[in-house]
Formats: sequence, C-alpha cells, structure tokens
Amino acid sequence: MEWRSHLASLGAVFLALALGMVIGLGLGGDDAWIQRQQAALDRIEDELNASREAQHALLEREARLTQEAAGWRAFGAEVLPLLVKGRLEGRTVGVVTAPDHRAPAGLLEVLRLSGARVVSLPWGRPAAAPDPAARPAPGEDQSPQAAGRGSRGAAEVDALVVVAGTGFQGEGLTPTALLPATAPAAAFPLLALPDRFPDRELPLPDGWAAVGPLDHPVAAVAVVLGLAARRPGRYGWASEGPRLP
Repeated sequence: MEWRSHLASLGAVFLALALGMVIGLGLGGDDAWIQRQQAALDRIEDELNASREAQHALLEREARLTQEAAGWRAFGAEVLPLLVKGRLEGRTVGVVTAPDHRAPAGLLEVLRLSGARVVSLPWGRPAAAPDPAARPAPGEDQSPQAAGRGSRGAAEVDALVVVAGTGFQGEGLTPTALLPATAPAAAFPLLALPDRFPDRELPLPDGWAAVGPLDHPVAAVAVVLGLAARRPGRYGWASEGPRLP
C-alpha cells in the first residue's frame, strides 16, 4: 500500500539524517548546523506521527465499515423473506439467461422464496425438450408434478426474467432477439442487468421493466416486486443514487 511505502521512505530519511547528525557531532560541527539537523528530524518525526494517525484512522474506518456491512447482511437475511413472501405465489416465472451465463443463485433463491415456480428458458431460441438426465438449476421447480411437462413449460409462464450478460449495452434489444419463440405474449417481461443501471439511454422495448445492477443488495427484491406489480419501467441504482420511472 502507498502509506507503507511512504513510511518506509520517511524512516530511511530519518535514519540518514540521524546518522549525519552523529557524524557531524563527532566532527565537531557548529551549533547552526546541529540546529538545522534537529529541525529536520523534528519535521520528519511529525510526518511519521501524522502517517501513523492516518493509518490508525483508516484501520478504524475499515473495521467500522466491515461491521456495518455484516449488520446489513444480517438485516437483509431477516427482512428479505418478509418482503417477497407470497408475492408470486402460484405464478410461473421463466428465467432466460444470456449465452454462456448463468442466473445468479441469489436471484433464483429470492424467486423461490416469493412462491414462484421457476423454469429455465433459452435465450432467443425455440425451447427445446428437457434432457431427462440434466440436473435442474438451483431454484427451479423439482416437484414430481413439474416432471413431464416438457415444452409446455415455456407456454405456461406468466412472467419472464431476462438475465443479460456482463457488459450488456442493449444493441439490438428486441423481444424476438431475447425471448424463446414459445414464450407467451401475455407474459410480463423484465430485463435484469448484472453490472449496470438501466439508464434511460437503454432502448427498452415497450411494456418491459428493467432492474440493475443485480449485485445491489436489494436488486433481487426489486425483481420480485416488479414482477408482482407488472409495472413497466426502469428500476435501479446509479452512481448518484436510486432512480425510479
């Protein structure tokens, strides 16, 4: 870290000046020279003390922020289930993920807590019949009643969460480019952005909602509430703070 390099440099100068003072005293230097050396040593000592105080303040701030973050995580773990519980009860949510990407486990868990049945759908391609040997993704419906539904799963969804890939900018953002051909037209679509705010420059299709960035602590809750309200708009957190439609 920079403060460590700074301390090391100051310490080296301090030792050099101290050595110079000792040599000067041994050679019988004049009082003015000794006073200048002493003043330089006093300045260096003041800088060292200031650096130590700054380091101590940084360590205290880091410990405080770590404690606050742990408190917010604990708070979220207690409150999040209450915010989403039953919001999507009896509804089927299709999760569409970008190629070579996977839906965040936290998002799938929150959808499960909301009471939704979660099914995976392909990105912009016709839904294929499920592989009987494939293991369901975390959060997907694994009940016996869900088995055997096959390609009917896409037709049964009443809400869609499209999880875009990292760095998604929205070029060519159209429903046909993102959704499987079997997705029902009546399903409410929501675009989830992993690493950006859904700013107003994003060409969001009519009737869609957007939430981002997904790494925000309450983004998954916003996804559930957006699906429950079925209200189009842009929800997320920009660098200057939260924005709503």
